[in-house]
Amino acid sequence: CIAKDGLELFFTSIGNRQSRIYRTSRANVGAPFGLPQLVSAAEGDTVEAPALSPDERSLYFHKREAGAFVIYRLTRP
Repeated sequence: CIAKDGLELFFTSIGNRQSRIYRTSRANVGAPFGLPQLVSAAEGDTVEAPALSPDERSLYFHKREAGAFVIYRLTRP
């Protein structure tokens, strides 16, 4: 999921049978993205599919719980 201005990217990384959501940013659209940071508030071993809300203040993702996927929302100040 990339922000409208192209400066922020959220993605899922899968390794060791765990998935995590990371965030990275860049100074301008011609620059490479910086080192990714774990979105620690998106807790769990099976979090994935980040999506920004239209106003980009909320990040939605889903997590597997008891065999079902549950949708969560994180908000920015």
